Amino acid sequence: MPGNRKVTSARSLHQSISPTPNDNHSLKIFPSPELGIDELNSQICALRAELRDGRLLQARQRQELNQKTARVDNLTRRYKELRQERQGLKANLGYERDNASAIQKRLNVAVKNHAEAQDKCARTMVECERLRILNEQLSLLNGRFNASKTELEANFEEKIAEIECAFQNKAKETKSAFMRELEETRENLASERIEETKALKKELDSRDARIKKLEHDLIRQCEINAMFTVDYERDTHVRVTNRLSILASEAVGCAHSGVSLHSTASYSSSSRHPLTQLETNNVTVRKRPREASWRSDKGQESISLGGR
Repeated sequence: MPGNRKVTSARSLHQSISPTPNDNHSLKIFPSPELGIDELNSQICALRAELRDGRLLQARQRQELNQKTARVDNLTRRYKELRQERQGLKANLGYERDNASAIQKRLNVAVKNHAEAQDKCARTMVECERLRILNEQLSLLNGRFNASKTELEANFEEKIAEIECAFQNKAKETKSAFMRELEETRENLASERIEETKALKKELDSRDARIKKLEHDLIRQCEINAMFTVDYERDTHVRVTNRLSILASEAVGCAHSGVSLHSTASYSSSSRHPLTQLETNNVTVRKRPREASWRSDKGQESISLGGR
């Protein structure tokens, strides 16, 4: 602003005119008591020029400072990028080192395998040489074998013919001996079969006699059982009629005497046992004829089997 410029110019003029206490060699300039307007204008112009130059210098310095700051920021950014890139390169270097160590290990294994393969190849070559020598020896043996093969075939055919003749003769002898043994065995079997048939016939005759005797005994036993059954039924009928008559007489006596209800109940409960015995007797009486009839049926069946 214009007012500020005047104040700064007046201050700068006062500072330029007033001596500094620390400057010993500076000249002491005292303002003249009376200055002209031209001198003041010239001083003001000079001060304005100095102020303009200072501002230009300050702007230039500020621009340079901004450029340096931008350069420093750029360098800082590049430094960070380079540091990140360096870290990535370090990681890649470690990875490559690991890969290199693994490759080195594989290379060592490959070298070892190559050495083993070379040893094996050398052994194989030695074996091939040995096989070649054996092949030559085998070819020589084949030549000798082909030479002696015809002789061996002739001898073999002669021996085969001799063996066939001997075998045919032995087969004929064996066949004739076998036929004789077969005839003898057939005759022996026929005689043994006849003897076995006779023995079986005797055994069957004895069994038929035994069966007839058992049938006769069974019929006799059935007749005895039937007689016992008739006697038992007659005795049972007599006992039952006697028991019924006794019970009827006792019942008539009790009705005339007029006994109490308790005695009647006890008498009726005690009188049930003979009835139970009567029922059981009747059941046994009914069952026995059935058993006898079953036995008679079995006897008839056995008789019919014996007749067959």
